[in-house]
Amino acid sequence: MIRPIQDRLIARKLEGSRVTTSGLILMAKEKAMLGLVTSAPESSQFKADDVILFGRYSPEEFIYNKTQYFTIKEDEILATSDDNLQKVIPVRSYVLVERDPDVGMVGNVFIPETSREKAQRGTVMAIGGDVGLVKVGDSIMYGLYSHYELKTDLDLLIIKEDDMHMVVEDV
Repeated sequence: MIRPIQDRLIARKLEGSRVTTSGLILMAKEKAMLGLVTSAPESSQFKADDVILFGRYSPEEFIYNKTQYFTIKEDEILATSDDNLQKVIPVRSYVLVERDPDVGMVGNVFIPETSREKAQRGTVMAIGGDVGLVKVGDSIMYGLYSHYELKTDLDLLIIKEDDMHMVVEDV
């Protein structure tokens, strides 16, 4: 038996893709990885059998009894999901965003094609418990490399609140 200590969880990576009943497809090979918690400290907000999303370079992998596991700190977890993977739920200061289609305009401001990679725009779909600057439905701008992608039928991202640049209010 293995038991995590301090603020760490023990989990197994979920391989391949998982499809929800709503059509949400989560790919384990993309920037945001999927895992299944196998063991957590009693004080943890996460429990065994929780599905977690985390960055590719966050966990430390190990093998125990011929099974591959990883250990990860709780503050490196981006989001969790319900049992059927129908809903991605950001944790702490993370936000779930649906990327807007590229139109080259922000309000009345034209963004030249050469600059479009530097700032992106999306709509906030869900927020973690520590988020205070944005709310669900807000249109936001964020940096090109400041997010984790989820491959779905929608273009979904997980972004830390600190990595958002501004809220856009169209008039």
